[in-house]
Amino acid sequence: MRHKTLIQAMNSVITTLKVKGSDGDENLSLTEDRIRLAMTDIRYLMKRLELTAAQALLFSAIMEKSSSYRLDQSELAEFMGLSYLEFLQYSDDLKVLADRWLIRLKADRNSIRVPDDVVKTITQDSIYRKPGTEWYTAVGVLRRFKQLFKLRESNELEYEPMLRELDALVQDNPETSVASAIRKYGVLDGDKYLPNSERVVFYALCYRYFSEEDDMVGWHDLEDIFGEDHEGDLDVLKARYSREDLELQEKGLIEYSSENGIKSKDFFKIKDSVKEEIFKDAGGLRKTQKTVAGTIDFKTIKEKKLFYGEEVGRKVGTLRGILSEERYTQVRKALADKGMRTGFTCLFYGSPGTGKTETVYQLARETGRMIVSVDVTKIKDCFVGESEKNIKNLFDSYRELVNSSDVAPILLFNEADAVFGVRKEGATSAVDKMENSIQNIILQEMENLDGILIATTNLTDNLDKAFERRFLYKIKFGRPSKESRAKIWASMIPELSADEALSLSENYDLSGGQIENICRKRTVQSILTGEEPSFQDIRSYCDDERISSEKPVRKIGF
Repeated sequence: MRHKTLIQAMNSVITTLKVKGSDGDENLSLTEDRIRLAMTDIRYLMKRLELTAAQALLFSAIMEKSSSYRLDQSELAEFMGLSYLEFLQYSDDLKVLADRWLIRLKADRNSIRVPDDVVKTITQDSIYRKPGTEWYTAVGVLRRFKQLFKLRESNELEYEPMLRELDALVQDNPETSVASAIRKYGVLDGDKYLPNSERVVFYALCYRYFSEEDDMVGWHDLEDIFGEDHEGDLDVLKARYSREDLELQEKGLIEYSSENGIKSKDFFKIKDSVKEEIFKDAGGLRKTQKTVAGTIDFKTIKEKKLFYGEEVGRKVGTLRGILSEERYTQVRKALADKGMRTGFTCLFYGSPGTGKTETVYQLARETGRMIVSVDVTKIKDCFVGESEKNIKNLFDSYRELVNSSDVAPILLFNEADAVFGVRKEGATSAVDKMENSIQNIILQEMENLDGILIATTNLTDNLDKAFERRFLYKIKFGRPSKESRAKIWASMIPELSADEALSLSENYDLSGGQIENICRKRTVQSILTGEEPSFQDIRSYCDDERISSEKPVRKIGF
């Protein structure tokens, strides 16, 4: 029969070795005499935990001091009554405890933590065993991938042990779809398997896709995995990737990610054909929003009250009614029955800050539609033919999203001057030819659109007439009237009196966006000073808002 539990034995060791110092603190005394007194319990721990005497003593001290927080090694040394140099003799023993997963060492080995599952096991008087690598399902393998990478990212597992564990999981579970695909593509087995660093990248891509639904991984996502000790390896990988010289690329295992159908060379993912085999027994391919960068969920859009002139308000209201799902379906059916195009194309144009983009957001929120926001700058590529592919992929991706969505999303070309401008007649330069090709593709796609496209622009003089004809609805957003400006002021700063709001409106011809800037500045200032800015302060902010050599002229008496 056991005379004590593991916890009782550890406590007995600590109690026997503990002494009170002159400062009143209780630390351990590791003299020969005291260790001899504690030796019966130490031997008991050695036998049950399969540790050496030094390791049993060390683990008992860590259990005593770690509690639920990270224990600094200098704290542990002090508790054991050792100088830091004396404590270093236990370095190998710490590593053994870490290899057994009884403790977690920060990779820099400055701090120690006892995992909760170890504490629980020891408390139940059971022996904690490091998880094996055999008998995992495909899902189990991938979940274990996640655990190992999370430990590495938190700096609690070193790089080499992590890679050994990952490799063992694959080798010891050959019947899983994960292992069979990895074998097939020469990641680990075969005549020429991937170098260590590229293997880590591939495993990380598997983990991020399965656990994080991330199909857009960049090198910055891998920095914590490689850590300071292997940042040189990561730099080499980056350089080779830019030259398309990685074996991951040569073997056709990874490809560039897409942002709204546009290839982004800053991000990469496992090819879908390869993923199908890897994840066959783990849920297969999954749809992920991260593959459509720039997508804005209408649920995340905050309600914002907008103030329009009578004409603009009427047109926006009409459009809001059309885009309500019930009416939208009816209108599309009526158009289709008459053999007409069913796509809705809208142009919002006017001065900056007049509410064009915000109107799109509010329409999306009110009608329950996602927004696919196009970054026009990413469409254009310096390589011949790539820009054309990008714009085609963009519309292909949008078409797929429309077909797979219950409610058609809005395709938003914000500040679209760069792609909707006048086409170059007799273009001779490669750039001009490329821009003309992009515009021709967009014109054709607008003809065949099955969805909702809204473009915003500050400039209309440069708008190609062919584009102008293809917009079904065109709404000009003018600068707000005096009455509208007063309402905006009152809405954004409720503390203003009616007279103050009217005075600001009359004396400062500002857009809604400019008024919002001033209100934001007022809020920031109140936080910095702890006081609400005065009306005079607000007038000063108005003066500063317009970048001009001339200050606005105020009326006498203002």
